[in-house]
Amino acid sequence: MIIGYTIDDLGEAAAEQTFSWKINNDESVESVVTVENYYKERYGIQINDVIKKIFSRGHRYMYVGVDLSHIVSGPKKYSTVAVVASADDIPNRYFKEIYVQERLSEERSQSREYVVDMKAIMKSLISQYDQHHGYSPKWIVIYRDGVSDSEFDTVFYNELKGIREACVELSRVYRPYLTYIVVNKRHHTRIFPDDLNSNVPAGTVVDSHVITNPTTYDFFLNSHHENKVNKII
Repeated sequence: MIIGYTIDDLGEAAAEQTFSWKINNDESVESVVTVENYYKERYGIQINDVIKKIFSRGHRYMYVGVDLSHIVSGPKKYSTVAVVASADDIPNRYFKEIYVQERLSEERSQSREYVVDMKAIMKSLISQYDQHHGYSPKWIVIYRDGVSDSEFDTVFYNELKGIREACVELSRVYRPYLTYIVVNKRHHTRIFPDDLNSNVPAGTVVDSHVITNPTTYDFFLNSHHENKVNKII
């Protein structure tokens, strides 16, 4: 059984969304700010300028984020699938699809790590993109979370097959470029700068085969700013 939900409202642009945070960890003082103002005030980053520079060559690109989580409580075992796809060339609004897939009875003892109905999900997302722009994306970039090394081949084969079938069913001549990136946060590799009293700067990429897998194209990315520095004495 597969249950699907489509969220039609694109909502606000990401930079214009607001959130609250405690000022200097003071529980009594709360500030409600936009994402754009937060980065400008805290890090001196003009987020719109940075985003436009990064995605200036991304015309007709659709960025897709895919994650799957398993629900283990209760008599029946379900997996929840969440997929978002960028609606604009500068990705700050997204189409969304949420699916619940039930594990088959003979597979109750283990979870299926791939998205079973990837074809239907991608058909819906590409169709929404086409309706929004009047044309389909020429390049689809998939960011896939939560795939272990042992499951990679199975997940890659089944999900890529579903994406390709979705494109063919939409149009026999529709052949977008596909980039499939697996994001894995659960690893034991630690990277340190020369100055051991500081942290690795945000945006650091390490792709040396000294520490990466020599048989696949992979890299380590430190994508965020640190909250604190643990000094080594």
